[in-house]
Amino acid sequence: MGTYASFSFLRACLLLCVPYALLCLLLRAMRTKISSRAVYRIGNAKALLFLLPFLPCPSFLRMDSSINLFRPADSLAAGAGTAPSGAPIAADAWMQDTVTAAGHTAFYWVDKALLLFWLAGAFFTLACVLFSCRKLHSLSRDCIPTADDRTLRVFQDALRVCGIRSHVRLYECHRISSPMTYGIIRPKLLLPAGFAEASSEEQLRFVFLHELQHLRQKDQFLNPCLLLLRILYWFHPCARLLLHSQKSQRELACDEAVIRTLPRREQLTYAKTLLLFAQSSDFSSPLVFGIRGRKSVLKERVLKISDYTPGGIRKKCTGLLALVLAFLLCALSLPAVSVRSVLAAEEQSAPGTVPEQGYVTLDLSSYFGGMDGSFVLYDCNAGQYQIYNKELAQKRVSPDSVYKVCIALNALENGIIAPENSLLAWDGTKYPLSAWNQNQTLRDAMQNSVNWYFLELDEQLGEERIQQALTDYRYGNMDLSAGVSSYWLESSLKISPEEQTRFFKDFCEGTLPVSQESLDAVRQALLISTDGVGSLYGKTGTGHLDGQDINGWFSGFVETADNTYCFSINLQGGGTGGALAAQTALEIFSDLGIYR
Repeated sequence: MGTYASFSFLRACLLLCVPYALLCLLLRAMRTKISSRAVYRIGNAKALLFLLPFLPCPSFLRMDSSINLFRPADSLAAGAGTAPSGAPIAADAWMQDTVTAAGHTAFYWVDKALLLFWLAGAFFTLACVLFSCRKLHSLSRDCIPTADDRTLRVFQDALRVCGIRSHVRLYECHRISSPMTYGIIRPKLLLPAGFAEASSEEQLRFVFLHELQHLRQKDQFLNPCLLLLRILYWFHPCARLLLHSQKSQRELACDEAVIRTLPRREQLTYAKTLLLFAQSSDFSSPLVFGIRGRKSVLKERVLKISDYTPGGIRKKCTGLLALVLAFLLCALSLPAVSVRSVLAAEEQSAPGTVPEQGYVTLDLSSYFGGMDGSFVLYDCNAGQYQIYNKELAQKRVSPDSVYKVCIALNALENGIIAPENSLLAWDGTKYPLSAWNQNQTLRDAMQNSVNWYFLELDEQLGEERIQQALTDYRYGNMDLSAGVSSYWLESSLKISPEEQTRFFKDFCEGTLPVSQESLDAVRQALLISTDGVGSLYGKTGTGHLDGQDINGWFSGFVETADNTYCFSINLQGGGTGGALAAQTALEIFSDLGIYR
């Protein structure tokens, strides 16, 4: 995988701070103009922000997904040979790819270390939540159903006022000192032992109304989502601030919902009830919610109640507008913070290379023998594409050594080499292949897939001229971000088989922005063999990762007396490679009567 997952997640976490700060500013600007309920809902929108990194980004929202801060720079290459000018070479010679793989970069190991660190923190936080669940289960075994007729009657009246029809059970427990509610499917409202006898009917009603408002605003479902955020973002300061503030806002929203139904006199009595019963409980768990709260929060709640004025249409509309803006900001943030979108950039589909009605579907599954792969053929005379496996034909992967065709064209155009003088001197570095350990011409380097030759050409070209060529050739995602020494070696540069075929179509039709002299020089270097009826030109490529070949290419064109066929075949998965891709393509050509 070309992108480091941990670095992408860290990048998303940093970017999340921006929309989070904007939402905080939105709340600060509108706090006095909207209800506590609206503030609480906007807080839930802020919580939604932290789920965005794990969501896919819809195509209509997607930005340029090549924005990656970190990419691997593994020097992975593959190659294939070509023939001497006009002379066919043995199939087993030009098919043999040479793969050079470097060890993992420092970023790879840092990525793994960060992943383990995050997992350790997440598992520890999960363990704390599970321990809290165990405590709550133990508490539930010490609860007894409330049997007091007066308490049950007040409770049923409160259920009716709140419009709650689901079965909520009322219990008493000697292990708590403040009322609380918990449970998702079958919620329970717990009262301290002796609480009902010591409270007036009015006080009971206020407590029940408050606790039932939690159920009415679906806090029993929102609470697990906040717990998930607590586990996933145990390290993120903004997430911790959010979780802290939402607990307070949740109680403020419930208070407002209760006092909205009460006359002014009873509103003040409700505030006194809060001060009387909302003390800190001797049982604490993130899985429960209730009337209790810290002194600082209680002070704010009482002040809100004393200053409460009914909201009119304007206040409701302002709250609705603020909520819409909050969710709109979340939606607009998705492309930037979605880790799945960043990782999917490595497997992105090429947009609009072949019109949906402009190709014929081929059934070539028997040639692939269960391997994942695709084949694209372009008939120049007919102006028509023939495609096997459209989905994979649009999938962008590293071009590996097939990209050496572009390097050669670019070097010729910029005068780094010339058709009659393409010799580069070997620097004496010993390579595993003896064919590499000598001076090279373009034809020799292409035939033996000599990596150092093409890397040196890229070094002399420089980043600016390489980027310009990628743009001029419309070559795949045109992403040079991994650096001049590794961008085409299982790294940032990606291209689909459809795009690769289109590139060779432009090559053959002379529509690439290069001189005919450069095209002829590269054409000569790409000639593999002639069968008397046609000539085969092409380049193989192999991607090698973690000790195995995972990406196989064979791309080029076949020229006959009356037609030209441009093609590209790509194989994906362990054990694939350029040699296997070339063998498969030759079998297809033979059966289609294109080349034997």
